[in-house]
Amino acid sequence: MIRSIHSVLFVLFAFCTVALCAQEWRSSPGYIDFGTLGLFQGEKENVEIFLDDNLLEMVAEATKDKDPELAAELRGLNLIQVKGFGMRADLIDQVSNKIASIVSTLERDGWKPAAKMRMKKDDQAHVYMKTSGGKCVGIIAMVMDKEKMMFVNIVGADINTARLGKLGKKFNIDSLKDVSPR
Repeated sequence: MIRSIHSVLFVLFAFCTVALCAQEWRSSPGYIDFGTLGLFQGEKENVEIFLDDNLLEMVAEATKDKDPELAAELRGLNLIQVKGFGMRADLIDQVSNKIASIVSTLERDGWKPAAKMRMKKDDQAHVYMKTSGGKCVGIIAMVMDKEKMMFVNIVGADINTARLGKLGKKFNIDSLKDVSPR
């Protein structure tokens, strides 16, 4: 009977610990709640990727022998979230203005630009980094062209931007290729 109670308490403790750890990224200064950006109310995402620290740890463990560099970087991350939307021609001006507003908000909140590219109103990319205590704790990339809009948010306690840039080149992720080393 006592052993059963201890087992139940252990399972409850483990569950609560995992639940609390899984929410830790929400309080990180590098986390962006895409829902508050208000870009596409009523629009359905074409792409939605949400890798929290538990999934990132699982992928890191699975790749540690084949690609130790990838595994090491993934272990330093708490969250990778991606949202992608199809772009409609009638929304280009509205979305371009909203991106300008988001950029202003990011800069006001202490995010620093790592890369900015704007060829035309409907073809632009912005990569911003958030630091805390001299460490990179967040990266946000916003990429828009006349066909799609993509948002990427990477959260960690100490993101190694040089290694992340190498991973961007390795996996051909344009918005990460230009992340400058610290």
